[in-house]
Formats: sequence, C-alpha cells, structure tokens
Amino acid sequence: MIDPLEPIIFSKEALRPPAHILLVAPPPYATAITESLVTAGQSFQLFRQLQRLHVSRYYHTSNPDNRQEYKEHKDAVARLLAWREQYSSNPNRHTLHSTAKIPKFTIKLHPDPETYASFVSTFEKYRHSYLTEPYLAWRNAKAVMDRLMESAHKLLPAPERLMIQSWWDEFVGEMAGWEELLDSTLQLPTFEVVMGDLERMVEKAVDFEGEWDKIC
Repeated sequence: MIDPLEPIIFSKEALRPPAHILLVAPPPYATAITESLVTAGQSFQLFRQLQRLHVSRYYHTSNPDNRQEYKEHKDAVARLLAWREQYSSNPNRHTLHSTAKIPKFTIKLHPDPETYASFVSTFEKYRHSYLTEPYLAWRNAKAVMDRLMESAHKLLPAPERLMIQSWWDEFVGEMAGWEELLDSTLQLPTFEVVMGDLERMVEKAVDFEGEWDKIC
C-alpha cells in the first residue's frame, strides 16, 4: 500500500496540564509531569521523522549513482504517489469525469534491490537509536509518573490527586494514538512488496490505452 503521512491531531487541553496543577503538585509530581511532557514531545517529533523516512521508501528503490535513471525513477514515483482517483464510491462525491491517467511515457522505473537494502540498513540504525534513546526516555518517564500515581492516595489530598490523575489519564490516552502506529512505522516491507505496490499503482494510474495520445 502506498501510504501518505496522515496527520495526528492532539487535544490541546491534554498536552499541557492546567497551570494550577503544577502549583499544587508536590515537587516529585511536578518534576515527573515536566519530564513526561518533555520526553513525550521529543519522542513524538522523532517518531514523525521516522514516519517520513518510512513513507519515502519508494524513492529509495533506484540507484542514485546513475543520475539519469535515478531522476526518471524519482519523477515516476512522485507522479504515482501524487495521482488520486477522483471517482468515489460516495454518491455525494462523484465527479463528472474519470481521473486523467498518467501518460505512459512519463513513467520510467529503474528498480535496484541493493539500493533498497542499503536504505533498510540505514533505517534500522535510526530505528534502534530511536527505541533505545528518546522513546525509552518517554517510557521511563511514564513509568515514574505511573508509580507516583499508584501511591498518590497516601501522599496527596483527594482533590489534588483526582485533578492530577484526570489530566494524566487524558495525556496518556493522547500519546497512545501515535504509539499504536509504532509497529507499522518501524518495520519496512521487503523490496518485493514495495515494488509490488508500485506495480499495482502503475496498473491503476498509467494510461496504457493511448488516451493521452488521442488528446494530444
């Protein structure tokens, strides 16, 4: 599947605790909250970078040493990724005309499995670094905060405890939205799967019947 980078929308209220929470929270709680905010933010930003790298995999299937073929390949991939079928199964979104297909002569793919293997190797290094540094820092900060909340009934008055717990539950829920995407983002498909995606896109988007020639 050729997948775009989907937006991830957070609740602004959940990302930042109300100012009075940090004022009433004892120092260990205030420190843990701040550390959770910082590490979660850093982990998410680097996760998005990995997502962008993951989505770019189609461009890393041709050898850049051959500049002409590499440019043709990149241009072809860009056209395939940009093509969208206008017709929708939704009766309220039908268009009057079918989507114009891509002229066959503009699609020149030059796949190279060794280039993709090198890309996978580089991606794996980034993946390992991400999981063992920024993401681990966030998970450790979350574990500290979870332990504090488990003992909060002994250390905090009920109003403060419920206030902090309510915000923390909402914050963790917001983070779960992107953490659920980790498995799909941090695993690259094989070269054969990637090329299969492109081949199916070619079959769907490229004009093999000469309609472009008739128009021109």
